Amino acid sequence: MENNKTKSSAIQKILKCGIISWVAIIALWGIGSLKYDEYFLPSPKETIDSMKELIKDGTLWSDIVASVGRVIKGWLLSIIFAVPMGLIVGNFRPVRWLVEPILSFFRFVPAIVVRSRRRIKSSTYFLRIILPYVRKHYSGCGFN
Repeated sequence: MENNKTKSSAIQKILKCGIISWVAIIALWGIGSLKYDEYFLPSPKETIDSMKELIKDGTLWSDIVASVGRVIKGWLLSIIFAVPMGLIVGNFRPVRWLVEPILSFFRFVPAIVVRSRRRIKSSTYFLRIILPYVRKHYSGCGFN
């Protein structure tokens, strides 16, 4: 009886930590990569090999630093603009009447559509973050 209990608790631990889900995702990825060429869907092994190569030559780390820098810059800019804008919009009804239609329109437009170049810049992150923060701050001002 104790042996069955140990087996079932081990199986429950494996299921709870999600190992089976990850194995299934990687297996489906591998199977899918057999159907397509390596440029569209590389296999898990090709991806790991490429990652190792990027780590060796330092490209991966510089790209990670650049991406994180863009995200942080966009987030900081959006906080700097969104908090005061949200408080102003929330406390002054005439300003709210002018700004709310614009905010309502852009809330449903994905930030990726607004970007103007092929490379994602800090402005994309800025636009993605500013609207929820403005809405959050003017909603908390009292007259919704």
